[in-house]
Amino acid sequence: MFRLQSNGPGSSKEAEHQVARLHELGEYLKRTREEKGKTIDEVVEATKIRSRYVQAIESGDLSVLPGIVYARGFVRGYADYLGLDGAKIANQYLGSSAEQAQEEREVQKPTVSVPAMPPRKAKPSSNKVMAERKQRGVVGKPVNKHRSKSSGIMWVAGVVLLFTAAVVAYTSLSSSPSHPQSKLPSTGTVINPKATGSAVAQSHGTKPKHHPKAVLPSVNFVQTATGRYSATYSVITNQPLTIAVKAVSGKCWFEVTADGNVIVPSLTLQPGEQQTWKANSSMSMIVGNSSHIEMTINGVNAPLNKHSNGGFTYTFNRK
Repeated sequence: MFRLQSNGPGSSKEAEHQVARLHELGEYLKRTREEKGKTIDEVVEATKIRSRYVQAIESGDLSVLPGIVYARGFVRGYADYLGLDGAKIANQYLGSSAEQAQEEREVQKPTVSVPAMPPRKAKPSSNKVMAERKQRGVVGKPVNKHRSKSSGIMWVAGVVLLFTAAVVAYTSLSSSPSHPQSKLPSTGTVINPKATGSAVAQSHGTKPKHHPKAVLPSVNFVQTATGRYSATYSVITNQPLTIAVKAVSGKCWFEVTADGNVIVPSLTLQPGEQQTWKANSSMSMIVGNSSHIEMTINGVNAPLNKHSNGGFTYTFNRK
């Protein structure tokens, strides 16, 4: 399997075979470009792949590219622009995207430091508190138990008398023919005493309408892995992933994979254009220039590496 090497390929037969295939790939793309009368500048303008990367692909030297994931994306985009089957050519010469992405990823698990809890202060005993109060000359007054008991009895008796008087008054008012509650309205309506403000008349047998409050889905991001040109996040949400991307300050190239399937092999957004993609469990995208775009997941701004040059891979896994 092909791997990018900073110091060039080794002397083994496998490495020599890889070099030969890369030269074959570069010559094939270059010959096709020249047959179609296209210049390198036209390729750069259409695909947004840097000129030195296009020249590296045509010369068969992919060591200057940022990584094998981006090499596959650039080769695919270049071949698609020339009217070829970019996905087939990338898989034939550079291997499958899933295998290469696994080799390229550099996992760095974040460490979380938990501060130590300060020791609790022991509460002073009641005997100690009483002793300190005696030393300061503060002593509680004796409680008159008989007085407290008689006060409680009088308070209970007063409450009973007030309740009895209220019941008698309500009964006499209800039996009076002039009281508005002595007769229900003859129109077949029922008074809803739970309505806000004054009583509201409703049709008999009709249930009040219930308007539930809209609950906005909460989205949180936890970075689980990071590399020089990639980052992986866990998206904590109870909804499927809906990712919206808009080109703001310039053109931007994309390759999008949803739930393990490539749904956008090559796409260039122009300034002001926006695209939305959905996935049930995971979405991965290669972005040519993160500083030119805005991205939201389920309506919440997604973390982006605005300083990445030459492409960056974002992977979002729903949790």
